[in-house]
Amino acid sequence: MKPDFYQLMMADRHHNEVLRAAAGVSDFELETAAGKIPDDQIAHIAMYVLTRCRSVGIQQVLIFGGLLTLFEAAVSADDRRELFQNMIEDLGISRTQAYRCRLVWCRFGAELVGTPQLGKFFVAESLKILAEDRSPEPLRSEALDLARQGTPVTIRVAKALQKKHGVDVDDKRLPAESRRETPARSRARSSRPSWLFRGSVVRIRLEATTRSEATGIDEVIRDLEAVIAELRRRGTGAMNSDAAVA
Repeated sequence: MKPDFYQLMMADRHHNEVLRAAAGVSDFELETAAGKIPDDQIAHIAMYVLTRCRSVGIQQVLIFGGLLTLFEAAVSADDRRELFQNMIEDLGISRTQAYRCRLVWCRFGAELVGTPQLGKFFVAESLKILAEDRSPEPLRSEALDLARQGTPVTIRVAKALQKKHGVDVDDKRLPAESRRETPARSRARSSRPSWLFRGSVVRIRLEATTRSEATGIDEVIRDLEAVIAELRRRGTGAMNSDAAVA
């Protein structure tokens, strides 16, 4: 016979143990167990669910943020960068959400890994709000101080802190990742070509001549055709083995 999952919650047992006990129970078994809960235990069960769900949510954001940060650094070379996009597609998350998780890791990772009990006072979305570039550092420090005092930092609290520190909380726009990167990362990207093709004798490096990201493939093809026409005009003389068409 399976142990009573509600009693396991009352005993503050690990959530995996609770879920193992609850897995596969029938509607009748669930209703029978629920009907035995006295009123004075509801508050404890509610707090158990709240703290466990918060902690798991925070752990997921930190795991995604930390591991994706490490993986992005590993594939930052020109001929590996597409592997990061492949990774987030395999994980089933958007580039924006991956970026938000990495921001949380960057700004809260050390504190929450070093003091894991603080995680139960945050929800994942509130950390993402607090980690935004528009949220100033004093705001994040105040949020951590609230958590240290045992005050839950919910989405409502996070937005109230933003408003207190002069952030426009009514602006719902979340800028694209390419415009929200750290300065060091942005400089690294700007110094690298946006696309690299290696042929049998030359490599062709393409990078945008403007800041616009809306350039269509037809425009790129026209530029490449112009390069081919220029090469034909110059003739078929030997080229340096390290030559690149930019």
